Amino acid sequence: MNPRISVALVAALAAALGLLAPAAQPNPIEAARLNNLGCAYMNQQLFEKGLKSFQQAAEADPKLAIARLNQGIAYLNLQKADEAKAALEAALKQDPKKSECLVQPRPAG
Repeated sequence: MNPRISVALVAALAAALGLLAPAAQPNPIEAARLNNLGCAYMNQQLFEKGLKSFQQAAEADPKLAIARLNQGIAYLNLQKADEAKAALEAALKQDPKKSECLVQPRPAG
């Protein structure tokens, strides 16, 4: 058998079996879904699950700054100060305007 045909057949078989992953493309819809799922977990005080969802959201769409912000909040709830600081700094660096909510006081009430 021709070596070029063999390579092509192996590649086609691997692709058909899902062994070759396509290049990762940003997926803002999936990222938003995962971020919302993380928020639901956080509301239930399931901080580890929330953190995992926020990490997956940031992987699905690296431009989603709120996912990094939420990672920082999850780390704070898990009492992981160094990780929280890194995630919050990343969020602030990525989108300073959206991350300014970190310093705004809540109204009394």
